[in-house]
Amino acid sequence: MQHVTESTHKRGHILDLVITTAATDISKVCVGGMLSDHALIHFTVSVKTLRVDEQWLTCRKWRLLSREAFASDLAAAKLCADNDMDVLRDQSVDDLVQLYRDVHTRLLDQHCPFITVRRRRKKTTPWFDADCRDARRRARAAERRFRR
Repeated sequence: MQHVTESTHKRGHILDLVITTAATDISKVCVGGMLSDHALIHFTVSVKTLRVDEQWLTCRKWRLLSREAFASDLAAAKLCADNDMDVLRDQSVDDLVQLYRDVHTRLLDQHCPFITVRRRRKKTTPWFDADCRDARRRARAAERRFRR
């Protein structure tokens, strides 16, 4: 769609154009004074920026996990008890895998429960490539070492 309707050249022709799709919101198209043999065109474009997507994730807060407490509770569980070894030998592989999963899930829920966090996807910049990411990772690791 062509938005300029007035003459933009000193000889009365429309030589300078503002062309967009019909869906683009252009307003206040104004042909100004002549700078040379061409006129200056002023216009306003409504640009809709994409919202940063938010993502809600469910994850465990692994930093809260106490290895000693988890190990002691795991040692006391049916999975690791010495007196239950005869009972465990009689079970199928599927039953043992299910027992392993149930015990570990119960202990993780107890020691390191699920939390829901909001993550925002950041817009990627075209110049931030793998080399930049690696350099940033090294710099932050050096900063952590320095602080310690």
